[in-house]
Amino acid sequence: MIVHTIMRIPLKESDDFSNKINNICTKISEKFFTTMKPKIEMNDINVMLRDCTITRAGTFDIKNVRDFYRDFLKSLMEYGWKISDILSSNNDDLYRLYFQISKDVHKFRIYGYFGIQYHVLSYYKIDKRILEIKKEINLLEEKIIQNTNKISNVGDELIKTELENLGYKDLSVEGLLSTIFDNNEIMMKLEEKIQNLENKIPENNEFIKTKDKLISELSEMIIKLNNILPNCIDYNKLMQGEVGVICYFDIETIINKFTRQTDSYINIKGLNQDDMGEIINNFETIHKILDNYSI
Repeated sequence: MIVHTIMRIPLKESDDFSNKINNICTKISEKFFTTMKPKIEMNDINVMLRDCTITRAGTFDIKNVRDFYRDFLKSLMEYGWKISDILSSNNDDLYRLYFQISKDVHKFRIYGYFGIQYHVLSYYKIDKRILEIKKEINLLEEKIIQNTNKISNVGDELIKTELENLGYKDLSVEGLLSTIFDNNEIMMKLEEKIQNLENKIPENNEFIKTKDKLISELSEMIIKLNNILPNCIDYNKLMQGEVGVICYFDIETIINKFTRQTDSYINIKGLNQDDMGEIINNFETIHKILDNYSI
């Protein structure tokens, strides 16, 4: 959906038409919010934290929201509204699930945005295996560190001895390092000896493989909970990262239908009664559709 510079409702004018548009759009936003509230109702469930303590955390079923969106979009299509797919986006744990609609009314184009903004938080499902995995990982990490330190200490002595045998006994640390990096033959010989040393302690590779498998198993026990507040938010709050339900509308003047060129300027005084009536009727239709969900 192509969006240009637009005029966002509520309109700033105080004429009768602007007041009607602002009023009906406010009603739509309120009705959308009340319709959405049961869909985002939070329910507490037992979860496990990273330190393996058990707590209660709230979540809502995103499927209920998607199902409602699909039904609502189907109804909007029946009244000639162009619709987007159900869209989602996220920035870290802040998610949006929304859709957009548009309709040309004479020389005007109306855009609508309906959605929610919410957090997706990670927990572990309750399983004693998680505690076992964490203990196994900690034990493996200790063994890996011990072996790595052992290799490092022996390796340092090996390098020192090898360089002394080559006549570099009295060089400073900086001089030794410079000698190693400037002489490919010496470097390759030392790398080979260190590799042979590491091969004598093959457990580390197995420890690392086992640890990776345990981490993968642990990842499969993570559950994602959707977290939201029953707030009605506006565009500014949406951009600021507040969670809640949002609905807003934009309107613009169509300059060229073929190129889809539009202008954000709306000449309210130049509107005739037919234009005004049809624009308002289209907004009232949206409100009527939403009203049916309250019955």
